[in-house]
Amino acid sequence: MLKKKSHFDILKCFSFFLPAFFYLTLSPQKAFAQCPRFAAAGEFPTAGEILCNDNYAVGYSNSRRSPLWAAEKLTADQTIVSQKTANPIGNINTDPRIDQGISLADYQKGAWKPLSLAAIGDMASAKAKQQTMLQSNIIPVTTSLKQKVWRKLEENTRKLLAEYGTINVLTGVIFGDSSQSFGKNNARLPDKVWKVIYVPRQGTAAVLCNNNEPLHCTTTTVQEIENLCYIGLFPGLSESESNRQLHPDHWPGI
Repeated sequence: MLKKKSHFDILKCFSFFLPAFFYLTLSPQKAFAQCPRFAAAGEFPTAGEILCNDNYAVGYSNSRRSPLWAAEKLTADQTIVSQKTANPIGNINTDPRIDQGISLADYQKGAWKPLSLAAIGDMASAKAKQQTMLQSNIIPVTTSLKQKVWRKLEENTRKLLAEYGTINVLTGVIFGDSSQSFGKNNARLPDKVWKVIYVPRQGTAAVLCNNNEPLHCTTTTVQEIENLCYIGLFPGLSESESNRQLHPDHWPGI
């Protein structure tokens, strides 16, 4: 004779599935499925809560109150539209999807300047440009890095479209063991900032800059960046493809 299940027995049964249910519904992989078009081979780096925007995705760390990386897929048509679209007046916008991050007020004192990982000059609409100014896409960097190097690096990255047509771009940060905090919400200060380009079926090229004085940037490899930040940058690619080095003309050119 079958024993009638009590409410307690039923609850125990469902409790077995609850961890898997919450993992599937709350995991970054849910957001992952919404914007794979920005990821090389459809897979993002293996860290951060994935936040989708119109022209890019970002992997955000609430514990560090900082983006870890931003992923874009650039095309020549997109950058042409971007050049014809006015940039919004500079500001930092709150992002309701994250815990409290760095505000504009945090930059009003001291030497640190706000830098968008996904570049405003890459975006194909006024709305997309505005989204690059969200807290979830912005890190504090030195004046030298922002004004003397990074702007030129972004411009040179867009110039590659004339040579390759379509490229994937990853931009991210590395935190050291003794990274300092910044702002009233104690965001972590990145020790280094990097940018990687991937040309489908051809390979990658990378550059790494320190986020202190004196400023120093160097060309590097995907493997070296992965070793420094302990994440996989291109999990959808074979190791041989992600580490096949490109040597594009005039890049990084800084």
